[in-house]
Amino acid sequence: MTQSISSKKEQLISDYTRSPQTKAEQGLVDTGNRAKATVLALKIKNKINHEAEKFLEQKMEHLYQKKGAVYRQEGFIFAVFTQSMTKMENNEVRASNAAEKIASELKEYNRKFREKIEWGIGINSGEIICSLQGQKLQFTALGSTIVAAKKLADLADKKIMLTSSAFAKASAEIKAEKQIINGVEYYTIKQIMDLEKNKKFIDDFMKREGRIK
Repeated sequence: MTQSISSKKEQLISDYTRSPQTKAEQGLVDTGNRAKATVLALKIKNKINHEAEKFLEQKMEHLYQKKGAVYRQEGFIFAVFTQSMTKMENNEVRASNAAEKIASELKEYNRKFREKIEWGIGINSGEIICSLQGQKLQFTALGSTIVAAKKLADLADKKIMLTSSAFAKASAEIKAEKQIINGVEYYTIKQIMDLEKNKKFIDDFMKREGRIK
């Protein structure tokens, strides 16, 4: 029997594993720590129906899995990645991996259903003043940390784009196409290399050859 559209949507919506959810709240932080931050901005560019909204909300699980702090504002979904949460100083590859998973889910949704989700993702590196209180990251963004990510998400048409500062920190693991728009340099992700997987493959090969113990 052919699977109905509604049941297909339910399968897409329910196919995920719940991770601890840390929310973010942007505002004025009086007492906090200055920290490096990677910001992912997902822009939904059209009005979507209830089923698409539910699908989108649950696929944000990919952001939580990568230990991003998430909040929504003015048609954007943001994820903020900091060392206090990820235990890593630079989180550009982590954010890019999360973005790639979400992009894949959105492309699959649009392939299957008539009512499409129009989207774009921008990633930027910057600094914030932040305070982590339980499952909430309160922060004040410095400079263009948030603004640049939003601008890229607006520009991106169903793709993932990085600012030059974000790409500079991730270029060893990300292949991207350079673009210059209005005199500003940006990068569109083409491939994310799994260095950990490659290292494991080489180590396993060396073990089989008896070169390492």
